[in-house]
Amino acid sequence: MKRLPILRRRPLGAGTARPTPALWAAAGLLLTALLTLSRCAGTPQAGEELLSPEETVRIVGEAWDLLALATPPALEGASAALKRQGLPPSVAAEPAALAGRLFGLLYPELQGSVAFAPQQAHGEAFEDRYGAVLNNAARALPPPADWVPPEQTGEPAGAQTPTRRRTGGARSTAGADLRQVSFFNRIMPALYLVHLEGAAASPSDPAAAASAAAIRALEEALEAARAQNPGSVLPPYLLGRTAELTGRPGAAERQYRECLRVYEPFYPARQRLAALYLAQDRPAAAAAELEGVRSALPQEPAVRDSLIEAYFAAAAPAQASPLVAEALIENPASRQHLYLRARILLEEGDWVRALQPLALLRRHHPDAREGYLLAARIHFEQARDLERALEVLGEAEGRFP
Repeated sequence: MKRLPILRRRPLGAGTARPTPALWAAAGLLLTALLTLSRCAGTPQAGEELLSPEETVRIVGEAWDLLALATPPALEGASAALKRQGLPPSVAAEPAALAGRLFGLLYPELQGSVAFAPQQAHGEAFEDRYGAVLNNAARALPPPADWVPPEQTGEPAGAQTPTRRRTGGARSTAGADLRQVSFFNRIMPALYLVHLEGAAASPSDPAAAASAAAIRALEEALEAARAQNPGSVLPPYLLGRTAELTGRPGAAERQYRECLRVYEPFYPARQRLAALYLAQDRPAAAAAELEGVRSALPQEPAVRDSLIEAYFAAAAPAQASPLVAEALIENPASRQHLYLRARILLEEGDWVRALQPLALLRRHHPDAREGYLLAARIHFEQARDLERALEVLGEAEGRFP
């Protein structure tokens, strides 16, 4: 099954190293120059005072630290901090854009629950560095072939050549300490794995060796990123995806468990664990993980349906019953759920009532072969009515010759 798409919260800053005084000082000098340019360009609105360079460095630096954690509360917190009145757009634009894009990539089910600034408001600063990579990642594609990680300098944007801008060259960090820039440089090439589906290349495939080398390079970068930010869910999650996609389910499971140790409510890791357990014919374990996902996403129909399927696979249809009933309240003519309702009633020994959803199923969905077959089986095995069973099968034969 491919469709699979908290509880205790850790402190948002847990496991994240703080910038050194030297880095703060360097960022402060850079920001002083940027703020001077901003004032000359008339950046603030009438009557609005810009924050001091020191306050700007602190707020933007903390926002970048939250971005690195990459949990929903951290991304929301970064976005909220960057809306601070008096914060120059020249330094807030890029991290604000990154917060919204990461949230949409990692937590598409939660999009709309948080108001992020529109992408077009952030100009070239974001697009030059990471925009093309994230555009590809949203389509499960690796970074463009000509993309290189931005240089880890505080060089002002105006010092770039057009070529370097196209390839993601140096760009002012504007309050981000260089450690976090290095972290995202290592993370970005692997972000396309978030939504990628597939399997390992065959050993006989000529591209297998090259693929293995590319995976090793990604994993080395992700391990370095994990050492930089042990409180981030991104390195273990992406390491889990590399292991899963290259046929190493045991390693993938360990990495996803590490995600949950870092941040227990991280439901994408539970979704992947459920997929692993279903592939290993461990439906009860998959159902346990999907229950956690369901707690995080109670309104998501795909999660509910995955959990229903896991319960049936685990021979626990009674646990699926309230979820099927909920689905039928939302859509009384649902083909899938009318059939499952009949199966649940049959498992409970109430074969008479099981015929009712099957009659509705055949009425609303005359092409539902499964409904004819199950109804005929009930008439033959439970009602001992061979004539009626043959009538149902004859009806099906006329419709599906």
